[in-house]
Amino acid sequence: MQNMTKISKIMYNKATYIQTISEAKNALLESEELFRSLKTILQSFSGMENPKKFLVDNLVLWRTDIGRESIDRNVRNWLNGNTQKIKKRDVFILSRILHLSLEKTDEFMKMILGEGIHWRNPEDIAWCYSIVHDLEPNQTLKLLQQVIALGKFPKETPLIPSNSYTKEVYEKLNDVLYTSEEELFSFLKKEWANLGTFHNTAYRLFMNFMNLLHNGSLEEEEQTKKKTTRDILEEYMYRKWITVEHKEEKKFSAIQRSIRQNWPDEVALSNMKSRSIDVSRKVLILLFLATDGSNSDFSEDDEDEEILTADDVFYDIYTRLNAMLQTCGFERLDARNPFDWIILYSICVGDLWESDKRLQEILIDIFYEEDENI
Repeated sequence: MQNMTKISKIMYNKATYIQTISEAKNALLESEELFRSLKTILQSFSGMENPKKFLVDNLVLWRTDIGRESIDRNVRNWLNGNTQKIKKRDVFILSRILHLSLEKTDEFMKMILGEGIHWRNPEDIAWCYSIVHDLEPNQTLKLLQQVIALGKFPKETPLIPSNSYTKEVYEKLNDVLYTSEEELFSFLKKEWANLGTFHNTAYRLFMNFMNLLHNGSLEEEEQTKKKTTRDILEEYMYRKWITVEHKEEKKFSAIQRSIRQNWPDEVALSNMKSRSIDVSRKVLILLFLATDGSNSDFSEDDEDEEILTADDVFYDIYTRLNAMLQTCGFERLDARNPFDWIILYSICVGDLWESDKRLQEILIDIFYEEDENI
């Protein structure tokens, strides 16, 4: 909390002092301009009030696969709020255009993607090498093609997930980034079995949480029937309250779009379980709240029988949740992110075990009109 900006502290205080659902919804709507958007992030890191022309002129040099008109439209949508998503590769390109250091690139990525540099990801490693050596667009793209070529396996050959963790790879890589490309490729070939695009720690926690919920281990009464993935979505991820936007019937506000962005469905959870896609930050947060971090390194200490105040209970879960996110390479809770803000509100009011009820109620209030039949 001590590293928060002035605006972040304002939003944090709002989330942690509001007492009712109606007050929370009003605070969300009244504070829309204080939440981070792609526009404010790009303005901040570029130092420009209107960075559109600068970004388009430079993106043309990097994105030779698409025309200037498409690039112009993408940048325009980033800046006018029509989209809150940028592909990871484009975020790296933007970091190069803005001449960001590795540290600043990591910060930039966390604000936009919710996760920073993934040091086990070969493509991320290539981008980091480009940053350190200030490579030109053509040099960087050639390097990326060579790195990607290293990982091409025949389709019939499954790639077995490595048990290596990011910190171990980063410690080995730290010096290599500042050497020659020859040494970089030597490192990649030697460590290829320990590399991967997915977050191992996040996956381990995800499976622990999912197994707890599937088996009903958190229920007070003995569970006679195991919960399905659909059950988990409805009970702990509030899927039925996250409405679908229709062109004719419903238009989402920027806050609504931000909150529901990448909200999991049954297919997404199944793909995460099979490691077809990476575990998302949003899913991990929702599962942590559903289990209170049980069966993980971030679970509550049962040996501490001291009677805690409401502030103590909040700070405990706030600290454990942030520790989990940081360990997985994700951004800590950000009070200037609408989804994170409603999570903060949900865990700070009243009994911790009612946080799921508060989260459900505020989602209903945000996505449904008062006269809608829910």
